[in-house]
Amino acid sequence: MKYETEKRVFLSCCGSYCHTCDWFSGRIRARSEGTRRMLEEFDCFPKLLGKENGEKVRKGIAALAGTSICSGCQQEGEVGDRCSIRACCHSKGLTHCADCPAFPCKMLAENPGVIKFKTLENFAAIKREGWEAWVDRQWKEHIERSAR
Repeated sequence: MKYETEKRVFLSCCGSYCHTCDWFSGRIRARSEGTRRMLEEFDCFPKLLGKENGEKVRKGIAALAGTSICSGCQQEGEVGDRCSIRACCHSKGLTHCADCPAFPCKMLAENPGVIKFKTLENFAAIKREGWEAWVDRQWKEHIERSAR
């Protein structure tokens, strides 16, 4: 395995591991597209939700079906302002927040995505286990399991 590529490309600045992410894997896009087609085929939105609400839901699902990668993804070329954590990290010349002397800062520690995806715990595990062992464990727990 190319651990440096995994570290540089597939671990977001905040510590989310892309291979386990529903956005990165395309699961959100695929499920939303399937839902969009089914509901349009059966014309369920207006009947179930009323015309105005049905249109809002249809547009929301269509937007999810057209999504690509998350705003914090390292694979996104230019660093823009879509992810404040990523912009901060890159403005300091860092690959990951864990490399920052201020880690964990208030912005990182209070971010809902960081909390939901337990990314601070990812960095703690990387520090404890070492990068290669952590990636190997991620592959065993998530990647190989999803391939079955």
